[in-house]
Amino acid sequence: LGGIRRVQMLPVAGGALIPAETAAALDAVVAAALQGENRFEVVSFSRQECQRRYRTAELSSAAALPHGLLGQLRDEFAADAVLFVDLTVFSAYRPLRIGLRSKLAHVEGSRLIWSFDNVFAADDPAVANAARRHVLTGDRSTVPVDLSAGVLQSPARFAGYAAATMFATLPPVIPPPVVVTVAKQR
Repeated sequence: LGGIRRVQMLPVAGGALIPAETAAALDAVVAAALQGENRFEVVSFSRQECQRRYRTAELSSAAALPHGLLGQLRDEFAADAVLFVDLTVFSAYRPLRIGLRSKLAHVEGSRLIWSFDNVFAADDPAVANAARRHVLTGDRSTVPVDLSAGVLQSPARFAGYAAATMFATLPPVIPPPVVVTVAKQR
């Protein structure tokens, strides 16, 4: 991820899988998880702006993109890369399930830098334990009791765990090499 300083995050694409209100609520959850990684500046693209420009509230990574999208994001927002997040599975009732597909593409040359595709199911003991552990390691300054079991009952909290797990797989940010020139002394 060397050289990427600003990432334009598009709205979460839920398609016909979830209501528009649920997808809009997940935008903030996914953006918070990405910002929590502190790898680059995250600039969100609102659903209203997407609707105004492209006549759709969301853009899927698996669909045809509007002509010139990446160039527009580069020119108008100084974005180095664009992030697509698609929901592939969503069950808001027990057992919770969320499928996330994400792609990070460099705006120059439209090349794919990173991709992720996984389904998180709360009925999988490993996933349930990881979700509870995620909640326990988060900020507990406001609530001093163990409410980690709630992550398996709240779709938004479970989506927060899944998004954080997804973004933890991003490659490390390697700064561009620094060229040092040494002047010869006479």
